Amino acid sequence: MTSENFSLSDHPRLQSAARNAPPMRWGERGQAIAMVQQAYATAGFAMPGSIRTDGSADGIFGKETYSVTRHFQVNQNLSVDGIVGQQTLTALADILGGNTPGDRPVTPGPNGPVHPVKPGPHNPGGPPIVPKGPKPGPKPGKHPQFAEERIASGFDNTVVPPWQMVPTAIQPNSSGGGGAIVRLLHGEGLTVTSDNSLIKVHEIPKSFPDGSRHFRLTSEVDGARAMISARSGTHTLARMEAEATKPYVLTVDFYMVSDKVRKTKRPVSELAQLVKDTSKLLAQQCNIHLEKKHVYAEKVNADLGEVILVRDMQKRVETQDVYLIYQACKHTADLSVFCVWEYEMNAENAEKGDTHTGLWSGQGRIIIEDDFVTAKVNKKVGKWTLMHEVGHELGLKHRDKTIMADIGQTMTSYLRKTQVHEMWKHAKKMAKSG
Repeated sequence: MTSENFSLSDHPRLQSAARNAPPMRWGERGQAIAMVQQAYATAGFAMPGSIRTDGSADGIFGKETYSVTRHFQVNQNLSVDGIVGQQTLTALADILGGNTPGDRPVTPGPNGPVHPVKPGPHNPGGPPIVPKGPKPGPKPGKHPQFAEERIASGFDNTVVPPWQMVPTAIQPNSSGGGGAIVRLLHGEGLTVTSDNSLIKVHEIPKSFPDGSRHFRLTSEVDGARAMISARSGTHTLARMEAEATKPYVLTVDFYMVSDKVRKTKRPVSELAQLVKDTSKLLAQQCNIHLEKKHVYAEKVNADLGEVILVRDMQKRVETQDVYLIYQACKHTADLSVFCVWEYEMNAENAEKGDTHTGLWSGQGRIIIEDDFVTAKVNKKVGKWTLMHEVGHELGLKHRDKTIMADIGQTMTSYLRKTQVHEMWKHAKKMAKSG
């Protein structure tokens, strides 16, 4: 095989896959997979994760190869299954001009039906001869696909099929209405349906500048799931999964900390807006809402110092100062937020002048500094501190690289389906114990 030609006779594995004996699937590795990957790239389907800088392919049938296979099948009006078999290989060879009469398989298999070929005058008794020479490849990015309506709205495009969180129609007062909106790109004239009546699809009758179609997904049943399909006749050209969830409401208590010398400067009047902002992002990502309950004035009968040290790194325990702050925790809410003037994780960090704005301590306890002052200079800093720490309490880790504070600040990061499921699990447990 060359970059201009792809023939099914180039490799024994290609020949067997073209007979569906068996077709190529996710998890297979080898030279034949690499040849298919290079053929996809030549046909105009970008494969940056599989094609190396030197032009060679990694030969691994993984997520990218599976996704590109599906996109190719959509483009060629084939059965969309992500499996490289008879129809897919034949279409790929046709596009790249590598098929000869002997290449074309005729044995039916599970990758799609084979239609009998009528004898023609130029090739009596056999399939038509396919002219050699390159054919125009498909234009990348023009296949129908579902996409998020806006960033951080409960849509995960890293899974196959893409996934959308759908809030049930009945919502608490802490944030917006039920349902979710998704876009369909390059889907003009397609019929969009749900395979489960528990999740309904309603098209928004409006023209959008990017030419996409917008659909609202709604449900009133917690846990309902449906496959949303975009079809042309009997052909499915795009799919996505929708999953409905009830709202999880977590209550928050605030403790305004003071000692013999100092006190937090965070105004109590700011707390309602802080909770509202945090709840908004949580709600649109995973239908978790926050509700402010009590505000307590917590007086510590000690001098905690200019900087409160959180950890005794030699003993690997919380410091006495932190213990004094936490001992008055009444645990009347799911989350207890302690507002202090400044803290550091340990003495070494304090000497370096490291800065912190929030800390998750476990057991529903969160410390936040007077970062509202910083927020006057950079509004994004103070606004998302509580979001970040609540994300930790709900199971998000720094190594996940999708901490919720980053969502608010950069608007480029969002939660994955598996993370949302984990957060639901934590929220359910917290709400029961609160």
